[in-house]
Amino acid sequence: MKNLLTFILAILSAFIMGCSAHSSGNNALAKQIDVFGAKPFSNIDFTEINGVKAVEEPCIKGYDRNFDALDIIIGYGFNKRIRKIVTLNPATSMFGVNIGMTINESREKLHKAGFIEDDKPNTFRNDNYSLILLIGSKDKISGLRLEIME
Repeated sequence: MKNLLTFILAILSAFIMGCSAHSSGNNALAKQIDVFGAKPFSNIDFTEINGVKAVEEPCIKGYDRNFDALDIIIGYGFNKRIRKIVTLNPATSMFGVNIGMTINESREKLHKAGFIEDDKPNTFRNDNYSLILLIGSKDKISGLRLEIME
């Protein structure tokens, strides 16, 4: 009986550690995101940034906070943690990629950050991050969409 209890506790501990590791994300990657302090998995409740109030919109996986004047969206899961960051703001960057860079420059920066190209066009993955490059005119980056893969 004691061995069974020890076994169950070991399994539960491994499960809990695995879940917490998944929800914390990759800290080194998160440090490479410069979007008004928003970081994946963070529980910071952004309702206003630089005097711009968010408009909250429900979505299937939680809710989005839209900061129109800043050209950013911060998506939260039902657990109130950041699960998505979308930016069209040229003053922001992710993993060395800035709005206005060419696709080739962006690919190079993302490969250096450890991202690999996905089967979907202009989509890159690293750890549990999925980054989509939004392409504008003349093959220049017009926006970045970062989501947490579940």
